[in-house]
Amino acid sequence: MKRINIIIPVHNSIKTLPLTIDSIFKNTMYPNWKIIIINSESTDGTNIYCEYLKIKYPEKIDVIYQEKKLGITNAINTGIDASE
Repeated sequence: MKRINIIIPVHNSIKTLPLTIDSIFKNTMYPNWKIIIINSESTDGTNIYCEYLKIKYPEKIDVIYQEKKLGITNAINTGIDASE
């Protein structure tokens, strides 16, 4: 069974990321999936929340950190590279 990867680029997303993660866990019926969060230099607590997720769901969530100046396209490409 192939794995589905859900790539989520974030920057200062503490207000929306918990709802996003909760929605994915509640609505994903396919059994073989993984979330890849690309965090770009967040300063609002997103980093702490990402680390919490990584510890709580190690088989379902990966977190990659990158510089904000690289942009969202680079973040998405980083997620795609990590999913291969």
